[in-house]
Amino acid sequence: MRQRRASAISDSNSRPGLCAAASMPIMPILVPDGCRGCPSTHVPPASRGCQAVSDRLRHLSNLRPAELVQLAESLGARSFRGRQITRALYERKVATIDEMTDLPADLRERLEQDHGLPHFTVRQLSESEDLSSKYLFELDDGALIESVAMQRPTGRSTWCLSSQVGCRMACTFCATGRMGMVRQLSTSEIVGQVLELWRRHPSDTHPNLVFMGMGEPLDNLDALLPALDILTDESGIGLSARRITVSTAGLVDGIRTLMQQERGVGLAISLTTGDEAERRELMPVAGQVPMRELLEVAASYGRHFRRKVTLECAIIAGRNDDLDHARRLLKLARKGPFKINLIPLNPIDGFAGERPDSSSLDAMVDLLWSEGIVTTVRDSQGREVDAACGQLVRKQQRRPEGAPRNRAV
Repeated sequence: MRQRRASAISDSNSRPGLCAAASMPIMPILVPDGCRGCPSTHVPPASRGCQAVSDRLRHLSNLRPAELVQLAESLGARSFRGRQITRALYERKVATIDEMTDLPADLRERLEQDHGLPHFTVRQLSESEDLSSKYLFELDDGALIESVAMQRPTGRSTWCLSSQVGCRMACTFCATGRMGMVRQLSTSEIVGQVLELWRRHPSDTHPNLVFMGMGEPLDNLDALLPALDILTDESGIGLSARRITVSTAGLVDGIRTLMQQERGVGLAISLTTGDEAERRELMPVAGQVPMRELLEVAASYGRHFRRKVTLECAIIAGRNDDLDHARRLLKLARKGPFKINLIPLNPIDGFAGERPDSSSLDAMVDLLWSEGIVTTVRDSQGREVDAACGQLVRKQQRRPEGAPRNRAV
């Protein structure tokens, strides 16, 4: 058999099924009705109220490079000070404003007082023998998110990023979906994951970034779009848009917006199955969107940017790992500029599904390739470190009363 098991869009394994969105109104950055209290009982106490949200939205790393110049000028400084702030954040990757030593002390004090930077505390670090490092980060308000750095033997690296604390998509096979929605991440908390990983993995100079961690990125466009600008701006982090992939389960309005905004990043659709009824069962929120509509919008995106869109399928033993399911995927993949990525399920607590065996996957791959559909099987890098995204957070949530926390790294 020919070898076709090269990892798809960057070999991420961080979630078992890709918890994503459906056709529903786009949720803005969460500003709790602080005056009325936060509706979620899962929100850490420090985040209940307007002050914590206001702090997140004031961080310097919420601002694009041009906006940092405008900020400096609004504070009475010359425009080059804004460029110094930009270089400190995205070239030198400082963790605190005090490290911006090329700025006058009074300007640093003003920036610290009025803006500040997000802080990431490593609550837990899990490292695997295959060079995967999974971080459980605690944010300023006590919320927990996960980010993964995966290093390939070839030297190529992929970083998997979160876009929300929790997720409201409720995909049955997704650990994050079982958490429920806690809150949105701010732009600074999205960009901050990249900067934090860079400080810890400085040799990874050109990582691929995949928004396949906790949450549905297109359910948080208010924070995602500025983050993509900062990540791709030559004056910011300066990565190519071709190194970035956004995964969604089908928030079609979000896909349209992403296309209209001309960010040019890769797109992946968490499809899981070509059977409409089965998809609604496995992905009860995302499955509300008819597959025909979802694939039409995805195909338009691919044609617009002249890039193939990846159809991601979490493969579950005895459920969707047979040739009938492969034929359904084949029929859908012929409808546009699509390629297929089969993702062996990472088993999670609370879901009875099991990982398929390699012979089933090989048979599906052979059928799809024989019909001219580019198909890959995702390498489950880091399985021994709770590869299913959301698992570390869920374990922390179940920590017995009075039990010690994991040591911060």
